[in-house]
Amino acid sequence: MFPWRSANRFELLIDGPQFFPQMLVGIARAERQVDLELYLVEAGACAEAMVQALVLRRARRAGTLPV
Repeated sequence: MFPWRSANRFELLIDGPQFFPQMLVGIARAERQVDLELYLVEAGACAEAMVQALVLRRARRAGTLPV
């Protein structure tokens, strides 16, 4: 279990239409790390968008893409 830090925030989002757009925004805005816990993710447009967002965020963090 990760220790709680005062700057941590969370919001429980139910179902894909609420969850995925907010998740992509959260990934794009991440400053240090992204912690995700997902269940029953199927291959498709949503999963691909999530993977792309993570790859782009990592590339920006590594300095290989502009912020």
